[in-house]
Amino acid sequence: MGFGTLFPWLWTKNRPFPVSLSRESSVLLLMLLTWRELWEANPQLLASVFRFLNVVWGHAFEHMAVFQPLRSDADFWDQIVSAACAEVGPAPDYEIIECTVFDEVARSNHHEAIAVHAYCTLVRSFALLIVSLDIGIHIQLDGSEPSTKKGESYLRILPQLKSQDELTELLAEASPSSFAPQLHDSITELPWTYPPTTRIAGACD
Repeated sequence: MGFGTLFPWLWTKNRPFPVSLSRESSVLLLMLLTWRELWEANPQLLASVFRFLNVVWGHAFEHMAVFQPLRSDADFWDQIVSAACAEVGPAPDYEIIECTVFDEVARSNHHEAIAVHAYCTLVRSFALLIVSLDIGIHIQLDGSEPSTKKGESYLRILPQLKSQDELTELLAEASPSSFAPQLHDSITELPWTYPPTTRIAGACD
């Protein structure tokens, strides 16, 4: 599907990047079309794209005339909700078995796996924030008289919330804590293993 097909309001015959959006903003929206490829190939860049969109949605009221067409675009919200519900997978192991040196910096053997998992988790978090911000905008625009027409962001996330299986899975992924008692215990034991009087080679050179 082409960019112009998904976002026809952003694409005209003589101006692929409209006055209403900067070239940088339009490029980031274009990248949103290939978020699944970036999820695998460059999750750090994808996290930056979603962070940008999250910041933009935080200022949507200041540029409502510009963002209203995008807020009403069902295909756009399909992409956002898909990213919000993408499977991240189990948390990688964090216990260091060995270290490697990369660009003169020591790295754990789990560095890459942990970084990828963290960036993918950020993508999901930002996507959910964008949806929640847009739902809030819709409520504020309605004021004291709620409209019978629901916002596209709400309509696209609703099936995920109505499905018991989907909701249970999403909650199960959101609930685990990063706290690891055994890691905390091993760190607190270090001062007893290496008391203050112990000189570590290179520390005072």
